[in-house]
Order: sequence, then structure tokens, then C-alpha cells
Amino acid sequence: MPSKKTVRIPTPRDDDPEHVALLLHGCNLNNALQEAIRTRDQREDAGLGDTEDGQHLRYPVSPTLDPAIPDSPLSSAPPSPEASPSVPTSACGSTAGPPFVSVPSLVLDQPSSMPKAKNHQKRYKAKKAAKIRASIRPSTYKIRSSLSRKYQKNRTVVLDDFKMLTLKTVALGAWIARRSAIQNRFQTLEEVLEEGLELVQWDGITTVVLCDEVRNICGVLEGIPGQQDPWKEVRIEAARAAAEAGKSLRFGNRRDRRGPFKTIAVGVSYGGGQKRPGILRHSKHNQAVLARLMANPAMRRIAGFASSGFAFFAPRMFRDYATKLDALFEHYTELGYNWNNSVFPAASFNFGPNSASYEHNDHGNRAAGWCSIYCDGSFDPRYGGHLILREFGIVVEFPPGATILIPSACIRHGNIPVREGETRWSFAQYASGGLFRYVEYGFKSWACLSDDDKDVWAERRAARWVEELGLLSRVDNLAEDQRAADLLV
Repeated sequence: MPSKKTVRIPTPRDDDPEHVALLLHGCNLNNALQEAIRTRDQREDAGLGDTEDGQHLRYPVSPTLDPAIPDSPLSSAPPSPEASPSVPTSACGSTAGPPFVSVPSLVLDQPSSMPKAKNHQKRYKAKKAAKIRASIRPSTYKIRSSLSRKYQKNRTVVLDDFKMLTLKTVALGAWIARRSAIQNRFQTLEEVLEEGLELVQWDGITTVVLCDEVRNICGVLEGIPGQQDPWKEVRIEAARAAAEAGKSLRFGNRRDRRGPFKTIAVGVSYGGGQKRPGILRHSKHNQAVLARLMANPAMRRIAGFASSGFAFFAPRMFRDYATKLDALFEHYTELGYNWNNSVFPAASFNFGPNSASYEHNDHGNRAAGWCSIYCDGSFDPRYGGHLILREFGIVVEFPPGATILIPSACIRHGNIPVREGETRWSFAQYASGGLFRYVEYGFKSWACLSDDDKDVWAERRAARWVEELGLLSRVDNLAEDQRAADLLV
């Protein structure tokens, strides 16, 4: 078979037959086909054979030709070679005139169906994987051995003269906390140190466990997962996504009580007069922006890392979160987790350029439960961005890119602002205490309980705080609690 070579397409002549002109306009010719056309013209000039139908050229049906043109090759299928007119031969059997050139079929540039099939398979597999991921819940989480080895090398800070049991900020029933007054002013590092708070210098990498004087774990300076270099890529992508969302979101004129910064919350909440748990609502525009932000892989990884630290250092509390929230989301199927790798059902994005907050307590969160705080930006943690933990009696250097877990409902906390010209933004996850109360009441509010049920729960109120603290782990029985909570691989 002759090799195919691309040649310059000749310009059609006025006296060319119509189908030849179409071929010259719509096809790439090779040398053999060009020679066949010249041979045809010579035969036609010599009066040898009827070639007006062009059948002996044996060109295939091409989508580049117009079937609307009369007598076009597309108006009828080309006949098979057996049905083609035979070439006149001489008495001795040789062909009369120039030899017939066998022309290979034209190879036209047509889209192949294979890429479509492959793309279809990819889309099908992607949808199937997304469906499987969506069916996974935080309750299936298991502590990896690599995480166990990392957290075995932590240091412990014992908070002198502090006991979780004696906290006065817990509300009656110990579902939530009492709301504390807020001073609408920021303090400097020198001021809080003069008040007697102890400075905890932290590199943002090493895990530090905070214990009360009876060795109950009541908070964790979690740090970062794995190595610093891969985590930098996560931080960069998360900062980019947060900055883009902060510019696109439409914020109202209402000022947040925690500080003069832009903030928005997502997820499931219950309280403030709600008759039943529900999803925090936003405008269509803000909902679309938040959906893109939450779908960002970097934000998902930050959320999952905080949840894994919660599971490791408070395994019994984590299991209680997962069990009761799973029950709630099965009861109300329209509700669900923000991320399937995080047990926290709600989150707040606090946008810069300076997301420092006044000292406050998030009284609506679960009283003994933990919330996670992630901060990032461009600032020197030695001079600003510190986290004040009032009841703990400490102020912690909070480097960018790190995560801290604290009981935000019963512990007043706030920030020391970063210096002028520096930036800081943060991301917090938490759970409303009312969600767990609603589940414990049999998916009812207090107003819907019978008088007998109210009497039963009224008697339990005094012991509820002790029950809640019983879900926290002690440093020396952490591995046992992890095993009891079925979190070990």
C-alpha cells in the first residue's frame, strides 16, 4: 500500500465535475489519489468510460460533503467494488488505456468514540467514589498507628489550681454554659501577664496536652499533622480559598459580639428559640460561595485533622458525639455533617485581615465538649495572635498553621491582636449543646416533654456535670479509653 503523504490541495477548476470539486474542497489528498484523478481526466478526455458518477475513484462517504447537493456522493451509498463498472480490456487480456490505480480509502479526521467511552467511565467512577465517600461518617474513624506514634511524643502541661469539676460557668443541666460578659476591648500581652496569666511558649508543631490538677485532659495544643513542608501546601491553598470566599461573600451590617471582624457560620445548630435542629441558612449567593469553600480539599483536611485530634485525646467524648449525632441525622435526613471526616456539625470562618476576638465564652456549645480553632496568616506569634485561656490561667503563643482544641463553652478565651501590617484569619469547629439535649430528650424539646419526664430530668440536673466530665480521659488511661471507644485499628 502506498504511504500516505499530505499534499497541497489543488484549486478546483470551473469545468471540474461537482463531486471532484467537493473532494478537493473537503479532503486531504495523498499522492495516489491525486494520480488517480489525473488518470480519470485523461480517460475522460479520451472518451474511455463514463466517469461522471466518479464511482471508480472509490472514495468513502465523508461527513464533510454536503448531501443536499444533487448527484452528490452522499445522496446514495457508493456501490461495492464488485458492482463497479469494469475497465475495458484488449483481446490478449491486458487493460486498454492507462493502468487503473487502486486508491486507498481516505482517512478523514473524525472524532473517535473511544475517548467518550473513557470519559464516561471516569465520570461513573468519580460519581461512585463520591457516593461512597458521602456514605462514610466520622463514627467509622479509626486511629492510625502513625498518629499514635506521633502523639506519644507529646509534652504535658499541668494547670495548677484548676479543676474542671469546680467551674462556675456551667449552666443548670450542664448541657451548655452560662453567658459571660464581654469587654469590647483588646488587651496587650503585657496586661494579661500582669494579671497573673502564665505565658506558654509553643512552636505550633509539638503536641502539648493540657491537664487539670487531677490529670483530666481538658485541652490540647494539637499542632500540625506530619511534616511541615506538605502542610505548607495545605495552608497556602486554604488561605487562597478563604481569601477568595471572603471577597465574594456578602456580609450584613450586624456586628459580631466576639470582635470587629467578618465571620460566617455553617452547619447544624439548635438554640435561640428554634423548635428543632436545623441548618444555618444563607442567601443563594453566599450558599454557593460557602459550598465552594467547604469543598476545597485543603479545608477538608484541616477539618479532619482537628477531628482526629479530638478522637485521640478525648475518645469517649468523641464516641458520644458520633453516636448521638448519627442518631439525630438519621432522624432528620436533611441534616448532616459539614465534612464526613469531621465529627463537628458546625463551623465558623473568621476572615481577616485581623480576626482577633474579645475574651468570651461560646456558651451555646456543649459545656464539656471541645471545639477546634485553626489560625493562619502572616504574623509573628511572639508579638501577637496569642490565645488567652482565662480559667486555665495561661496565654499561649498561637503560631499560624496550627490547631488547638479547648472546651470553648466553659472557658473564656480571646486573642491578642497581631501587629499593624500583619494578617490573621481563623477557622473554628464546634457542636451546639442543645443538639445532644434534644437527642437525650427523645428528639423533643423541653416544652414537649411530659410532666413525668421533666421531673426525671430535673433530678438528673445536679449529676449531669459529673456525667459529662466522666467522658473526658485521664493521661494515664488514654489508651484504655481509645480501646473502649472502639477507635483503635
